[in-house]
Amino acid sequence: MSPEVEEKLKKELQDPEGFRSCKEVQVWLKALEGIEMSYQEVHQVVRYRLKAKLKVPRPVHVKQEAGAREEFKKKPSTLIEEGLSKVGEKREKYKRVRYWCEDETRVGLITKRRKKLTAKGIQPVGVEQWCFDYSCFN
Repeated sequence: MSPEVEEKLKKELQDPEGFRSCKEVQVWLKALEGIEMSYQEVHQVVRYRLKAKLKVPRPVHVKQEAGAREEFKKKPSTLIEEGLSKVGEKREKYKRVRYWCEDETRVGLITKRRKKLTAKGIQPVGVEQWCFDYSCFN
């Protein structure tokens, strides 16, 4: 493998999306660079020369907006105060809390998280989609 191709692969491994396996890296090399390498050779390069390994991705929901998380981290207290100011006079009325209990059933699907192959120090991102249906019994 030439140093230029190795550098391209290193840049691809920096991407948080990453690769699912060394087999996917092998297919990527053949498709984009026209290089045919055995699985063992690819594994040697990726794992030991480029120091990349499989990691469990942090979950990100499908419907999450791109900058919403960072925006909330910057000013969480202001968002809470805005919400409380909208309540206004009712704020005092609702300081006392009453608890209500009921039974509920939840049926749904949870996406299985698979490991992703990324460079050392890069935490992979995995898209998750949780779908639930609820039914309450009073």
